[in-house]
Amino acid sequence: MLKNEDSAALAGELAELKVMLEHLQSAVAVAVQRSAPVGCSEVDEASRIISMANRTAEAAIAEARVEAAAIVEAAEARSRELVRAAEEAALGEVEAERAQIVRVKREWAGQVEGIASLLRGLSDVLSTSRRGLEATTEAIESALAAISTDETPPVIDGLPAADAWMMEEPPSERPPREWFVDLTTARDDLLRGESRTNLFRPESAGTAASGDTVSATTVEVGAEDGADSVEPDRSTASDQQRALRLGRFGR
Repeated sequence: MLKNEDSAALAGELAELKVMLEHLQSAVAVAVQRSAPVGCSEVDEASRIISMANRTAEAAIAEARVEAAAIVEAAEARSRELVRAAEEAALGEVEAERAQIVRVKREWAGQVEGIASLLRGLSDVLSTSRRGLEATTEAIESALAAISTDETPPVIDGLPAADAWMMEEPPSERPPREWFVDLTTARDDLLRGESRTNLFRPESAGTAASGDTVSATTVEVGAEDGADSVEPDRSTASDQQRALRLGRFGR
């Protein structure tokens, strides 16, 4: 395959050769016409000129043919190189595309295998969960069936121990009102500076239901020097505690 430029150059050279041949032929014709009326010497001269022109034309034609053959051969070699380079480039692109396809196919196969493995794992998890749910359901149904069929009340081993205050005997009757302690009035009396304040505020010494005598505790505050003295009760502590306990339960 020849290039367009090489073909145009070869065609131009052939056209030049044709023009040269036409000029030579015209020159030969002129020489022949002039040689008719002249002598032998002029005819011989004209023949030599024609022979020289023919040899020159043949040499030019041969040289043109050699150059044309060289040009054609170079063009063919160049075309072969271009074809070989194009084939190699095409083969390289094909190999690259093939390698890309193989790599993508391997990646796709790896992804498919990973998805399949994930699905198998999920299937195993679902199967395990299903078995666990079935076992739980069976256990619940068995427990419900046992509860519905078992009518025996639960057995209680013993009652919790009672507190100590729950074991105390409650009072038989409400104690007198004067046994209650009025701390607010006692505080106000102390702040006003009264000489004596009865904490229990009895009108007289009270008598408990059992006959024990309970006296009120009094506080004496000095009016002038601010010294205070406490007169302790002469009754027993047990009687006072009993009176307070009776008042607590009777309130």
